[in-house]
Amino acid sequence: MTSMLSFGKSKLDIDYIKGQDLFEKKNYKDALKYFLLATRKGKASAFKSRYLSAVGVAQVCVGDRSGLTLCRNVAHKEDYDEEVFYNLAYAEMKIGHRRQTVVALEQGLDISPAHKGLKNLYQQLGRRKEPVVSFLPRDSIVNKMCGRLRSSTNLN
Repeated sequence: MTSMLSFGKSKLDIDYIKGQDLFEKKNYKDALKYFLLATRKGKASAFKSRYLSAVGVAQVCVGDRSGLTLCRNVAHKEDYDEEVFYNLAYAEMKIGHRRQTVVALEQGLDISPAHKGLKNLYQQLGRRKEPVVSFLPRDSIVNKMCGRLRSSTNLN
């Protein structure tokens, strides 16, 4: 979760803001409670998608993988709120879905190329090294074994 609020904190629900502060402190369980409160109060809010995606990412962080489905469903219907894609990317990354993380980051950056949270998450994700044997598929047994050997010997 990022403290970048593109619409300004004054328009966001106070429970969402409290939840976001708790999330940033890695207190995911309490953050989830506040996000749920904001969602219940903000059913007709312009920020409904943001609140729901926050619920989803907090669920993932407390070990409930169904939160990822919630994040994906919300993002599928979203066109303008980059925070929804940040939350989806964070949830995907937390579960270990690298390819889906990159897709969510790219969608969010399409909406807001200057979003610091999305850019930081992209950097944190890093890039994969090229396959050792470039003419073979990345998932071939030869590339897997050579890649493990390269990693274990710290060869680049």
